[in-house]
Amino acid sequence: MNNERIHFGYVVSFLLLIIICLVTVKWGAIEELTNYITFALTITSLVLALLAIVYSFFSNSSMTRNISNLDSASKKISSNSELLNSAADKLEKTIGDIPVTLKNIESKTEITHKAFEEFTKKEISIPKISAKDKKRIDDKSLGEMVVKNGSISSWGMLLALKLAHEKNKSFNLEHFAETVDLSSEPYLRGFLVGISALGLYQYDTFESPEDVWNWKITALNQKIIDTIEDKIAEIVEKHEKEPHMKFVSEGYERVRAYFN
Repeated sequence: MNNERIHFGYVVSFLLLIIICLVTVKWGAIEELTNYITFALTITSLVLALLAIVYSFFSNSSMTRNISNLDSASKKISSNSELLNSAADKLEKTIGDIPVTLKNIESKTEITHKAFEEFTKKEISIPKISAKDKKRIDDKSLGEMVVKNGSISSWGMLLALKLAHEKNKSFNLEHFAETVDLSSEPYLRGFLVGISALGLYQYDTFESPEDVWNWKITALNQKIIDTIEDKIAEIVEKHEKEPHMKFVSEGYERVRAYFN
């Protein structure tokens, strides 16, 4: 590397000496040579000065734009910083409110749970129809309406009423709901309250030593007796090809087994 620099130095020196010699020998006799060189240097200086002015103009313009962009970016950063500080304050406040909110939710959940427990434990009385209203048991339109607009659970309960009536078997509603597992006891009791209000069946209750068998169906709407089995068969056929609905047919089989 050092040898290359040395060679480059003396080569350039030789060339400069040769150029000076040639200029001196060839153009030394020209009297105006100095003026020409001075003029050329002056023109070169002017051109370079003009280029410097143009470059300075464009450089200043570019710098002005950069400063403007930098100022705008600085303002945006400042604005975003304020927004970030505000969001951080709100987040801190929200995080501080979370324990209070959770405590309120826990309190309301406990209240709801207690209310639900009290409701499920509460005995819903099913009114018996009077002698004056017994004629409604034979109302075919009411029986058809209940069968047609029922649900999987209510149809199971109607099937239970039919079987209990035909086989003259008494049953305990809570034990029935737990064994058959078509729906909860409060739901079935609520359904029985509704159709009892329509006067579609009659029942007697009695106490046994174990308090197990305490329902006896003494009368039931004939339309329900005639159509409930067909409705059950229709529902089972509708869902028999759906594996996740297999519990429907199994539930109705448990109802039949309960009264056998």
